[in-house]
Amino acid sequence: MKLGTQFPAAIHILLKISNFPDTRVTNEMLAKDTNLSAIEIRKLIRKLKAGNILDFKNGTGKLVLARTPSEITLWDIFSVVEHESFDYLKEYLLNLPNYIENEKNVIIKNVDSTLQTIKQELEKKNLQNIKDELN
Repeated sequence: MKLGTQFPAAIHILLKISNFPDTRVTNEMLAKDTNLSAIEIRKLIRKLKAGNILDFKNGTGKLVLARTPSEITLWDIFSVVEHESFDYLKEYLLNLPNYIENEKNVIIKNVDSTLQTIKQELEKKNLQNIKDELN
């Protein structure tokens, strides 16, 4: 399970696009900024587009936000780019051996509680809040 780079990189991508609306932000530019490969950046952009967070401006191929920064919560971003990690975690927990059923149930309960807390906290902040903190 790999958790950690996609969420902060996605925030950076969205901030870069939002802060430089007149600039055509490229995969190479974003790769250099985030220390990720251009391929990883393309994958993130695809996820953000599928999640209705990013879009392409007609005729230019330029990346733009699909919604205003205040309408994009950190949970929106996290759930779009990290959902595979959560899916893997849930699958892993559900497939623990039955002979540890009691332990399995306690682990699932605590993990679910933690994930709900993460969701609640990330829903409180949006991309505009991050932009405001930077200014």
